[in-house]
Amino acid sequence: MTAHNTPERSYLWQPDLLGMITATLAFTTIWSGLNVFVKLCGGGPLPGASTFTRYNSRLYSLLSYGLLVVIVRSWPSSSQSYRTTTAEWLYHMSKFYEYIDIFNVIASGGTVSLHFGWHHLTTSWLTWARVLPSTDTSIGGSNNEGWRWFAAANAVHHVLMYAYFGGLGAVRPLLPYTGQIQLILGILVDVWIIYKRVMKGVDGHVVVWPYVFSMGLLSTYLVLNSRELAAAERVSRKKRVKDTSKEV
Repeated sequence: MTAHNTPERSYLWQPDLLGMITATLAFTTIWSGLNVFVKLCGGGPLPGASTFTRYNSRLYSLLSYGLLVVIVRSWPSSSQSYRTTTAEWLYHMSKFYEYIDIFNVIASGGTVSLHFGWHHLTTSWLTWARVLPSTDTSIGGSNNEGWRWFAAANAVHHVLMYAYFGGLGAVRPLLPYTGQIQLILGILVDVWIIYKRVMKGVDGHVVVWPYVFSMGLLSTYLVLNSRELAAAERVSRKKRVKDTSKEV
């Protein structure tokens, strides 16, 4: 896997493989260190953690809406050369900003679930391989065809989800649906592109590894999210049965 191309515009940071590894190591180091610190402080929550989480969620809901607008407006009306655009770069960078979610949960005294931790640890790798264009000439063709479908659905989900975390309880019933739909849509787009490239070929090139990688990660998110939803439904069902028994 080679370094990604330098964008036509000057960005603060354009990650290559070493940059991605460094960012992941820094994230996990801070994650572990904060976890130890909170335990030493009595298990949390740390002062101000809940307030910070609430306002940060409101901010990120607004930022997600802005990102959605950028993604939709960047949708090509005709074929275009594959280069690092503002939309691609911003969407990739947003996954590093979401590291804050892990820190907020720990600082608030919460527990990071398998789905939550795995998702935040790997989404930046998904966007690095699937969204940012590659200059690896050995693979031929493009590695980010159709990236906007999942990115737009993901941004919609984040607008609602972070609004809920910020205190807008009315959107809560929508979250299980938007969470699952975005993942299913992303997987279907990857499957279609893999089929099209393997079975039909695209301009003589067969580039599938970014789509297989993306499909694999999205599938793990779908399985883990489905497990969480099923577990939550079981708890809710038991509570309803218990409440009914009390009424009788």
